[in-house]
Amino acid sequence: MAAPNNPSPRHLPSGNDPRLKMAPDDLEAASVRALPQVARGGSGVDTTLIVGAVVVLGLGALTFVMLGKEPTPPPASQPIVQTAPPMPQQPSLLPPINPSLNTPIEQPQAPLVQPMPAQPIPQPQPQQDPNALRAPALVIDNSSAPSPQQQAAQAAGGGAVTLSANDQFAARVSGDITQKAQKIGDPSKVVPQGAVIPAVLETAINSDLPGYTRAVVSRDIRSFDGTAVLIPRGSRLVGQYKSGLASGETRAFIIWTRLLRPDGLSVQLASPGIDDLGQAGMSGRVDTHFAKRFGAAMLLSVVNGLAGSLKSTNSSTIVIGTSADAQNVATEALSNDVKIPPTIKVSQGAPIQVFAARDLDFALGQ
Repeated sequence: MAAPNNPSPRHLPSGNDPRLKMAPDDLEAASVRALPQVARGGSGVDTTLIVGAVVVLGLGALTFVMLGKEPTPPPASQPIVQTAPPMPQQPSLLPPINPSLNTPIEQPQAPLVQPMPAQPIPQPQPQQDPNALRAPALVIDNSSAPSPQQQAAQAAGGGAVTLSANDQFAARVSGDITQKAQKIGDPSKVVPQGAVIPAVLETAINSDLPGYTRAVVSRDIRSFDGTAVLIPRGSRLVGQYKSGLASGETRAFIIWTRLLRPDGLSVQLASPGIDDLGQAGMSGRVDTHFAKRFGAAMLLSVVNGLAGSLKSTNSSTIVIGTSADAQNVATEALSNDVKIPPTIKVSQGAPIQVFAARDLDFALGQ
């Protein structure tokens, strides 16, 4: 057993101290328990905390119920209606009404409306078979075909019959049905119709603009009987060509108008030019202006195709123009460019031939 703690002289108990009467073991036990227990583990739930929580919840519920009730608005006060004093009766300014005139006015009677006659029910029109126009039609014409003279007379007299271009050409060159034979005055002085005069071009031809051209006869041309040379070699030919060719034309049309001989004698030809095979016109290098005619349309097609491909492969937006604008531009470009006529170019020195369209009489010039 441990010895009891000896108190220091400063804290010696007095004579009335109960510790003097206690046994040493009890005194030691009392000394050990004399220290205050600061922290002691509590058991169970604190009653004060529970009561406080219940009070707080009750106050919150009461406050919520009180706030939910809307105050009843006070009844609206009735407006005070003040009764105005009666107005004094004004004396009547109108004269009294004559009782004899107090008769009812007769209203005009409305005219009776005549009932409309019943309209007849329209009968349904029979529908035409759409295949009727496609069915083959048989036309029988028992009239005789008009002669070229009748057609020419109708055309000259302004008849209703319109001749085609071929019929007009046939009527113009055919003449009368019966022709009397005529004798050539002097066969040695006449170059007959149908003679071919060979020549060589001295000037080049470009059909972009109309103009004149010149050629030199390359061979002597004899008379009808072959006894005399009527068109000597070296004679000069003067002609004229036109421009504004139609699309697809590849030959230049030349009319040779005059022949000049070296001795100064001239004669009017009015004869067309032909090639080596006798075909009308002259062949040359043809420029169809393909790039000018279809370049704009091809460019628009390429731009629209690129715009479509970029739109399908990229999320960005490319605004070229509305489809209506692009279509209008393409249509206008095509309508203007397609009308560009081809250009025919004949080089200088090209061989040509002139077909004599009439008899050339040199009798007066000899």
